[in-house]
Formats: sequence, structure tokens, C-alpha cells
Amino acid sequence: MYRAFEEVREETKHEQSIEIAKSLLEVRKMTYEEIARSVQLPVEEVKALDTKKPA
Repeated sequence: MYRAFEEVREETKHEQSIEIAKSLLEVRKMTYEEIARSVQLPVEEVKALDTKKPA
């Protein structure tokens, strides 16, 4: 039971990190690396979240 709780907690934490990263990407004042470090996500995942990448 505890293991299932931990898995849900980690998934929720990851989802929250993604939402924060998306918000930071919209502001456009931080690099991918800075955002990744701030929300503890891999840089590649942050880049993949960026829907407004420069052409």
C-alpha cells in the first residue's frame, strides 16, 4: 500500500513540475537549462514542452 502511495505522490510531483515548467516557458526569461534545474526535470523534457519554439 505504501509503495502505491509513493508512486502516486511521485506522479503528482512530476505533473506539478511539468505545469510549472510550462508557465516558465511562457514567460521566456529563463533558459531550458535554468527551468530544468528549477523544476527538477531533464532538459530534453523541458524542450519538448516548449510549444512556442522559435523557427
